[in-house]
Amino acid sequence: MAKSAFSGISASGLRDLLHAQPGHGHLDVESRGAQLTIFSIEDDQKVPLARLTLLPRGEYGLSLMWHTGRWERLPVVGTAASIVDVLLRDFDDLLAPPTAEPS
Repeated sequence: MAKSAFSGISASGLRDLLHAQPGHGHLDVESRGAQLTIFSIEDDQKVPLARLTLLPRGEYGLSLMWHTGRWERLPVVGTAASIVDVLLRDFDDLLAPPTAEPS
């Protein structure tokens, strides 16, 4: 997959960072312009979870999909690897695989 219109990590590079962590193989990443969106694949549907936006200095900002269906910017800026570290440390529940609902 190609890099975004600006310099930065590619969608496949971000996917590789996420998949390197156990239990995160259900995540996928898509690139659109200066944004990389992390999705959970649930029942063949993509559920948006987080978005990295490339900033002017080559760092990324982090936004999470809020319960309202809108993106909420967080006061987090850094390299793609440091943003992944924040996601795994502080928002691992968000990135966790979907659980099967009891029947």
